[in-house]
Amino acid sequence: MSTVSLGKLARQLSLETAPTVAAASSALWHLQNGGSVSGIDAVDAWAYATGNGVSVGVFDDGNKHATAVTGIIGAKPSAAAPIGVAYNAAITNFTVIGIANAAIAPVLANAAKFDVTNNSWGWDATLYINRLSSAWTPFFAAIENAAETGRGGLGTTQLVAAGNSRAAGSDANLSNFSNDRHVITVGAVTSEGKVAYYSNPGASLLVSAPSSGGNRSITTTDLAGSAGYSATDVTDTFGGTSAATPQVTGVVALMLEANAHLGWRDVRTILAMTAEQPTGIATITNAGTHWNGGGMKFSNDTGYGVVDARAAVRLAETWTAQNTSWNEVNIDVSAKGTQTLSASRSISYTFNVSQAISLESAEITLSGNHSRVGDLKIQLVSPNGTVSTLLDQKGGSTAFSGFTFSSNAFLGEGGTGQWTLKVSEGAGAATGTFTGATLSLHGADTTDDTFVFTDAYAGLAGRNVLQSTSGHGAINAAASTGNDVIDLHAGAWSTIAGKAVQISGDSLFTTAIAGDGHVKLIGNDAANLLVAGHGNGSFYGAGGNDIFVSGSGSNYMDGGTGINTLVESGLMGQYSLARGTGSSWTLKGGDGKVDTFVDVQRIHFDDHVLALDIDANAGGAFRLYGAALNRAPDVQGLSYWVDQLDKGQSLKAVAENFMISVEFTSRFGENLDSKTFVANLYDYAFNRTADAGGLQYWSQALDTHAMDQADLLIQFSNSAENASRLESSADAASRLYAAAFDRAPDANGLYYWMNQIHQGRTVDSVADFFMQSAEFKGRYGENLGNGAFVSELYQNVMHRDGDASGIAYWTNALDSHALDRADVLVQFSNSAEYLGRHVDTSYGLILA
Repeated sequence: MSTVSLGKLARQLSLETAPTVAAASSALWHLQNGGSVSGIDAVDAWAYATGNGVSVGVFDDGNKHATAVTGIIGAKPSAAAPIGVAYNAAITNFTVIGIANAAIAPVLANAAKFDVTNNSWGWDATLYINRLSSAWTPFFAAIENAAETGRGGLGTTQLVAAGNSRAAGSDANLSNFSNDRHVITVGAVTSEGKVAYYSNPGASLLVSAPSSGGNRSITTTDLAGSAGYSATDVTDTFGGTSAATPQVTGVVALMLEANAHLGWRDVRTILAMTAEQPTGIATITNAGTHWNGGGMKFSNDTGYGVVDARAAVRLAETWTAQNTSWNEVNIDVSAKGTQTLSASRSISYTFNVSQAISLESAEITLSGNHSRVGDLKIQLVSPNGTVSTLLDQKGGSTAFSGFTFSSNAFLGEGGTGQWTLKVSEGAGAATGTFTGATLSLHGADTTDDTFVFTDAYAGLAGRNVLQSTSGHGAINAAASTGNDVIDLHAGAWSTIAGKAVQISGDSLFTTAIAGDGHVKLIGNDAANLLVAGHGNGSFYGAGGNDIFVSGSGSNYMDGGTGINTLVESGLMGQYSLARGTGSSWTLKGGDGKVDTFVDVQRIHFDDHVLALDIDANAGGAFRLYGAALNRAPDVQGLSYWVDQLDKGQSLKAVAENFMISVEFTSRFGENLDSKTFVANLYDYAFNRTADAGGLQYWSQALDTHAMDQADLLIQFSNSAENASRLESSADAASRLYAAAFDRAPDANGLYYWMNQIHQGRTVDSVADFFMQSAEFKGRYGENLGNGAFVSELYQNVMHRDGDASGIAYWTNALDSHALDRADVLVQFSNSAEYLGRHVDTSYGLILA
């Protein structure tokens, strides 16, 4: 797992309210899933994301074609119109179709301003768009710049249509626009899941989406009247790869809302891993090992298959890598030698790669001349034996004089070893002379060891043993919808998508990520990361310091041994926490979800970390401050020392560090005799003079070396008397924050006021100070009558309307001066109703 924070991961596992789409709606068949049509399942993805906050640039004709494309991406829900895949995305249009080629690059330079761009256009001419020609340098510079600098360096995701000239013998690999690795090239299938008759094939395809060519076309927005495709502002006849591509663009927008930290290369990988090949499509299986227990299935007709919006969004939510242009691994190996190709003599070049790489794409730049590119069959063979056909006698009579071909078929393979390029031609073909070739491999380093599972695993034979010896193996089944059971123990069997899979006996897996069924995750004795999905589940740690990331469902977590952390989305004040028996707790969110857990010591909210182990590490460090320094801790110091204890430092070692601090020695003095040291401890820890018996007992213990001063400091620190003084002041300050401001305290503020109370300031005095603050007046208003003040208290403290008798009682108490407003605020903050609603320091300590 990488640098994306666990708090952000928890926030990504949230739900949205989506529009209702009738299952029988023929106009929206492409957005649905299942049945007799081949849709992208955007309808289910809308529970997680709708494109909110994502910017889309549409580069098109600025007319009816652009109108139709834009509607597929982002048409707003309406009874009278179709719905876009990412209907809450912000869309901007640019005109590139119909303008001079030289003018396109400056327009395309705007791509870097957007999160994702759509290009449902291109050139039909074979080999016309050739990056080896300097005339196209500005064009490709714009594409590369968007990948490098868009989205603050994460990269703009750029979608390009594969083209509609299949019947004329075209191939997406015959244009460097549709085979550039910085773009995602999209093919089309019909409503019956067949390859559309017009959709250009090619090894440069990544995924496909449904479109015309079968019994149905795509319904989208239109220009009304003669300016559009139909008489109204809706057309049901749109199609081609022009209609398939914006569907994938919309899916990318959903993914980027779900996880704004994805790099452009991550988007490509997620789309490929979650796509599904239609039935009957001929595929090759590459030599990868991390997709559904084995290699990925690729076709020059569909890429990795039809996009699955729900699965892509779910995997995106849990994706923690950031693969961008800046950390891309690029390897170039050249092979020289003049060779003559003829019908009776094929040629080949070999390339030896020694650098490790996890492959995403491969390119071949072939140098030489041939009078007819349509005669050529060009294949690239990986060291693992995977054969990708870069060109198969496509392109007609256009002459060849050097070109770059690409393939996405090797995703997930390792690139080390000998690669082979094979070029051949059929009977009656012209001869050609080739002078060499360069193999360019692109991908990531090999440190990631995540095994991704989808529902497709159920239909794949074999693939039932996982091996990871990296020390950080991960199983990500977020895209799965089954009732999965994942056990991280070496040798254990798990069930994903209804099919068994075993972890090899020599493996160490540390992470498991759940799908959306009723799941069960079981950790091992390492420090595990167990991530919930959108269903309900149960999660079991064992040894090690485990982390549980809660999802949108209700879950049970058992931490086992170690210092274990539960990560929740939202603010601490949005939850209520109740202690059960022993070490069990129940945490309720405002959205109705309930997490029950046992042996969990930390809860990580968006605004605070709450430490529940007040009788262990957190409490030990907390109490040392009172005993040693006669004050509440500062949040940075407390967090630091708790972290040291969590990492294995003993409480005595921490106490010894306190005792050599300047603050301690300035209070206690240096080289004190035993009685003076004990007397000072009574004063600072208990705020009282030592009783004679206690003074004698503890002094003698020091003098006889039964214990040293650090041991005694810990004894006083952990005493009930010291703990009670500190905890009561913390509880009072925490409750006042929530009652007065309807929020959890900021940690520095909490410990400041806790210290004030600890050192003798009354709670009423603190309440009165709070009530004079600008924050309080901004929430309650100024110059309120007593009745209005009480009504506001009910709303802000209890989150409900006051009952008539309660309002009357408290108003009368104020009117008669039996209580002042600070008294009433304090009483509300101490009420049983309020305490049942809020998480506060009566349960634990705020560390951050």
